[in-house]
Amino acid sequence: MLLFTGCFSLGIKGEYKSYQNEFYDMVAKPFKEKEREELESQFKDLKTKVSTSDYSKKDKEKLESGIEYYLMVLEDLKD
Repeated sequence: MLLFTGCFSLGIKGEYKSYQNEFYDMVAKPFKEKEREELESQFKDLKTKVSTSDYSKKDKEKLESGIEYYLMVLEDLKD
């Protein structure tokens, strides 16, 4: 699986959607721990970007809530 590395800017919401799609692709098949770790790292970096962004409080809370959900599931999927 080739993970998105941010070669071009999609904006925070675009990155979120990209990582969300990668998450669903990853859990739809057997995956390697390294893939899980990379995706977890990407979500953590995105969480930092969201917290320092200019989005409204409501948008930030919505994105952060979604990111927290995926981080929780990725944590549960650890070997």
